[in-house]
Amino acid sequence: MRTVPRALAWASAQAVYVGAWVAAGELSTGKRRLARVGIVAAAYGLVPTGPETPEPRPARTPAQPRTGLAGAAKPVAVAASGVLLMVGRHRLRNRWLAGLARSGHSRPHVALAVRMGALALVISLIDQAIRSTDGPS
Repeated sequence: MRTVPRALAWASAQAVYVGAWVAAGELSTGKRRLARVGIVAAAYGLVPTGPETPEPRPARTPAQPRTGLAGAAKPVAVAASGVLLMVGRHRLRNRWLAGLARSGHSRPHVALAVRMGALALVISLIDQAIRSTDGPS
């Protein structure tokens, strides 16, 4: 299980990366690509590479029935929710950007970056909470 400060730090890092990625959208093509390579490099540099000490998990015996979604239903549900989240986030980003541009915002990508960063923070915190309460599978 992750600790609360660690989960907050991870979610905050996700929000910063998403915000920086979206804010780079207003740069010229070369500068945008360079900025996004830097974002990926920074994210890679902050990801721990050493193995974490896993929590001891009780061995599953055939007598123990699976709880929750069984068999192939759980991976399918996880993949489907990921795809739906990605498509929804893309549509929301396009809608927000169009609205900001239509209203004459001076820097719509920066305003969009703030919104998308906040959304990434909330989604990451929800994901961390779900993963911390998910029992052994």
